[in-house]
Amino acid sequence: MRNKIESVKKLIVDTPLYAEEIVNILQCQFKDDGVEVTSFKVDSLEKDTVTVNGYFNRLDWELHENIELVLIVPDDKTTITINSDSWKFLQHQIHQTLEHEMIHREQFTKREGLVGRTVIPVFPEGMNSEQERIIYLSDPDEIDAYANDVLLDLSKIYNSQGVALKLTTYSTITVEESPIMNEYMNLFGKDSSIVKTIVKKALKRVVL
Repeated sequence: MRNKIESVKKLIVDTPLYAEEIVNILQCQFKDDGVEVTSFKVDSLEKDTVTVNGYFNRLDWELHENIELVLIVPDDKTTITINSDSWKFLQHQIHQTLEHEMIHREQFTKREGLVGRTVIPVFPEGMNSEQERIIYLSDPDEIDAYANDVLLDLSKIYNSQGVALKLTTYSTITVEESPIMNEYMNLFGKDSSIVKTIVKKALKRVVL
């Protein structure tokens, strides 16, 4: 996946492009992966800033493109210029988001045809945003997918041995190294079973 994303770098970096043009470049790259690339305008974003969100659309299971990669852009009517530093951030986000949603697709594939086995978090009425976040992040499917997010965060900084060492001393992981790992530790506690499960699953994915 990383190589696929890197291959479009020369088409995007330091080239003024409209959001639709960036969407089309990425769509051509990921069309065989069952990914639909779209964009969404957020006025509060700074100029030339692009971030990413993603979804696995369970209801579109019969369609080939059942993962949606959404580019969050500041404007769809003027050009966006992504420099080398911005590209590093965007590349990581695209990589992390696609792998996260592909893990969800794999989870769903294993359950296909099993009635009642598709797990979607349910938020009881009256919950605040933090309580909803706790339910969402404690879902087993999300734990599995976010363990991979943690691995990719650390792999930006360390080699495989360094990633494994950092995971074995996971309480030292900073928010700059892995925002999602820090959110898990803050919400559930560093010694919680959920955090330890994240670490265990991430370690299993390290290729030494």
